[in-house]
Amino acid sequence: YEPSWESLIQHPVPEWFKDAKFGIYFHWGPYSVPAFGNEWYPRNMYRKGFKRQGKDYFEHHLKTYGPQDEFGYKDFIPYFLFISACLILSSINSSL
Repeated sequence: YEPSWESLIQHPVPEWFKDAKFGIYFHWGPYSVPAFGNEWYPRNMYRKGFKRQGKDYFEHHLKTYGPQDEFGYKDFIPYFLFISACLILSSINSSL
């Protein structure tokens, strides 16, 4: 493949993908809950003094959720599962 739309269009779409009703790609995970920065949030929230694109993940987490040792990345997982379940249920409900 070449880095162009013309080349990409030639790529065949798998049959299973054409018939997919609902999908969540890899870029959606528990780091979507804080919705701050990017998918590197789980790493950068523990890096005191580290800034990426002018954003201080450590300080943001501290001010928003409290100390990392009291509310760590693992604590986002229940929220992510709840949001995921709501999206799935609403998509099922809307197709009825």
